[in-house]
This record gives sequence, C-alpha cells and structure tokens, in this order.
Amino acid sequence: MTDSFKGFPPRARATPVPDAFFSHVLPRMTDPAEIKVVLHVFWAIYRTRRFPRFVTRREMGADRTLAASLDGGVDSRGDLDKALAAAVTHGILLHVVAESDGRREDVYVINDEPGRNALKQLQETGVRTGAPDPAGDVRPAQRPNIFTLYENAIGVLTLPIAEELKEAEAQYPHEWIEEAFRLAAERNARNWRYVKSILERWEREGKDSGASGRPDQKKDGRYLQGKRGPLIPWR
Repeated sequence: MTDSFKGFPPRARATPVPDAFFSHVLPRMTDPAEIKVVLHVFWAIYRTRRFPRFVTRREMGADRTLAASLDGGVDSRGDLDKALAAAVTHGILLHVVAESDGRREDVYVINDEPGRNALKQLQETGVRTGAPDPAGDVRPAQRPNIFTLYENAIGVLTLPIAEELKEAEAQYPHEWIEEAFRLAAERNARNWRYVKSILERWEREGKDSGASGRPDQKKDGRYLQGKRGPLIPWR
C-alpha cells in the first residue's frame, strides 16, 4: 500500500483551469482516462517553454507520469488515443496533423482563445517541437516561463505581446521577470507596460538600488517618484 498524500506545500505552483471546465465540461465526462488526459494537457501546455503553446501525441505517449496515471505501460497507447479522440469530439481539445522536421505530428491545444490562436499560427508556420528528451520522459519545464507568468498575472496573451515577451526573456534574468510580475500583481498594475518598466529600471539602475523595483529618486511621504512614470505607493 502506498503512502497517502501529505498535502500541498506552501506556495505550491498552480495550473489555471477555466471555471467552465468544472461547471459545464466535467459533469458530462464519464471516462476517467479522458479526465486524466485532459487535465494533463492543461498542465503540460501551461508549463511548456515554447510559443505558441501546444502538446503532441508523441510527447504525451513518452510521458511516464501520464502513463502511470493511465495504469498502462510506457505508452498506454490504447487509453491515450481513445481519451484524446473523446476530448476532441467533446470540444475540449483541438487537434491538427502538422509537419515537423519532415514527419507528421498530431498536435493538440486547449479549445480556448489562446489555443485557437496557437492552432492558427501552427497551421501557417508549421510545428517545431525541438529534440525529444533522451530519457524518453518529456516533461514541461519546472519553472513557469514568461508566457505563463503573463497569463497568470495579466490575462490573455496576444501575438504582439508574445513577441515582446520573447525579447524580454532573452534580455533579462528569469528571477527578475518573476519578481517584476509578482510586484505588478501585488500593486494591481496588471499590464505588460508596468512590468517592462520595472525590468528597464533594474537594468538601468541596478536591481538592488531601490526597494523591490520601486523608483527611489524622490521620496515624498508615502510615495516615490521615478524618472519616468507615475507616483507609486511606498510600502
């Protein structure tokens, strides 16, 4: 008998799932394998580092965690294919067969606005999946990428913003990006422009020169005034 789950750790990472999944989709699902696969797709897509975000049948078939969840072997091919087909039929996932490095890939996205945009872009540009994990266990990144941070803190990701995010991810340390999004959320300044201004200030003045990214050129009571931008509450 395996040990019981000890509980979620403090500040555990979370995967966003739309409320409609619980109110409209889950009550209609009867196959446990379909439920497990759909939840796995949510988890995998929100953890991937590529953009646009998607997951392939090959990657899911190589994922040992999913295989164990389906009580199958290394692939659990029958249950996985049946569950994916059901999720597409029920409108939860979208599926397209695309070319990737000279071979055909079954590609899946979530049937939401970002997923539909991703599918459109994949159909126009093709699929680049990258090299498979040599251990045969394709797992998403353990840290949230900049796209996940944006969607969790701000909202729906658009293609123009995605281009800016890719540039920022290449320019700034990941720790800076995570903290800048956290500060924006804490101050209810949920827009990319605000996050970007924090990163630019840290790059220009040094991250530790101020207080958690707040401008420190002029202190006036409970507020600080930066060289550029409005007054920001001082806490």
